[in-house]
Amino acid sequence: MKLDNKTSKVQASTAPDHEVVVIGTGMAGIAVAVKLIEAGLREFVMLDRSAAPGGVWQNHTYPGVGVDTPAVAYDYSFSRNKDWSSVWVDGPEINANHMRVAAEHGLAPYFRLNTSIVRQVWDEANGMWRLETADDRVITTRFLITATGQFPEQKPSAIPGVDEFKGKLQQSAHWDRDYDHTCERVAVIGTGASAVQIVPTMAPTVGQLDVFQRTPVFCFPRGNPKFSPRVAKALATPRAGRIYYWAYKLLADVLVSTLTLMPGAIVRPIMRSLDGRARALNRRGLQRLVHDETTRTALTPNYGLMVKRPTGSSDYLQAFNRDNVGLITTSIDRITDKGIRTVDGIEHEYDTIVLATGHILFSDPEYYQPGTVIGRNGFDLGEFYQEHGVQAYEGMAVPGLPNRWMMSGPYSFSLSPHIPVEVYAESIVSIITATKRAGGIVVEADQRAHEKYHAKVRRRARNLEWYMMELNKGVTTYYANSQNQVAALRLTSLTALAARTRRTPLANYRVDTL
Repeated sequence: MKLDNKTSKVQASTAPDHEVVVIGTGMAGIAVAVKLIEAGLREFVMLDRSAAPGGVWQNHTYPGVGVDTPAVAYDYSFSRNKDWSSVWVDGPEINANHMRVAAEHGLAPYFRLNTSIVRQVWDEANGMWRLETADDRVITTRFLITATGQFPEQKPSAIPGVDEFKGKLQQSAHWDRDYDHTCERVAVIGTGASAVQIVPTMAPTVGQLDVFQRTPVFCFPRGNPKFSPRVAKALATPRAGRIYYWAYKLLADVLVSTLTLMPGAIVRPIMRSLDGRARALNRRGLQRLVHDETTRTALTPNYGLMVKRPTGSSDYLQAFNRDNVGLITTSIDRITDKGIRTVDGIEHEYDTIVLATGHILFSDPEYYQPGTVIGRNGFDLGEFYQEHGVQAYEGMAVPGLPNRWMMSGPYSFSLSPHIPVEVYAESIVSIITATKRAGGIVVEADQRAHEKYHAKVRRRARNLEWYMMELNKGVTTYYANSQNQVAALRLTSLTALAARTRRTPLANYRVDTL
């Protein structure tokens, strides 16, 4: 499908409600809002379907929720936290830090909560976006920035019978904190990052906890050193912030270059060797931490370290030494009114079932439903992604969707979340500012530039896709989507994007002037 890159002259006969709309009030939304204010673009609003701002760290409140990346990586370079309590912090502390930044920059008046956008339609005649809400309102904006995050939707359970269960059903993204699980019989379905945090937190208080495992996870023991107030303040100094900022970008770009630019004949044997070493290290840890040999064997991954995101925990593996914690590896047949029936015909009865089965990601084509984002000349983002695969110029913009950017688009995820979203925010705000300075009201990613960029991304994905699809064939991973593309990870340089943003923000964009 080829897109016509010619845009018609825009009359702008009707003024939009807002100059800029940001969808999302979480980490990415806050970053772009701060950059908009710094650029003097104060005529904007931030929409969120939730009743409170904060995004994923506001909405995810399951037991033990926290980061699996050091807290200093969950910080903005322009407003570093002087009060981190430890190396690894819990969800409420992360959310409190984001809300601190929002308060310091006066973002509260920009929030429009309980506002769910169900459809985005480009109004060609007036050069603006029409945003349709779940309660049948329409909000119009000249420029649109989606900041809905990397884990925007809880993945619906594919297990039949979920609606038949008469006990309590908990989901990691929609946890009922008021419900008391003390002494209950609890099942946790899933062994990803959420389950690694939920299991050891619930185990001491429930009567019985069974973990239903399809694939074991790499889980390495870790401590959690506390920060003294002096150390926390030192880590928040401007010098420390600059060192971290540039060190991170250098590390991310070097890692990307190593994995994507080196010939397969060189990097693939290295990947294979490192996987073997990682599995050996993990087996030694399991030998030390898990007492029962059968359980230890079941908890041992037989795939590569990078296929699924490794986790760290000081108590997940040890939880299986408890008398009230069991590990079930027999496949689930269905959920019944009393609990879970496995394929061997055994029905396990529970008071609560926890669905920790993952999310629909920003890199999944299923997230972009046909009919929900309609651009120039009827261009349908969902249909385009289904037919041609997910893609975006620099992970942010798509030809056919003028004046629209994604803070978490295909091929945008990097090692640490905050630095990339700052780079994306600066780039987007620079593009908007340059467009206005040029007297333009419509700006759109150039079709040829986009095609060239996406071809480069696809070439750079070859080693990773070999690793995921061939070396570790048959192992499910959220890094690879249903189209067998490793479309989550950013495969190009953040440093180059930041430099181009400062020099020529409108490079590879087309502007329509009045």
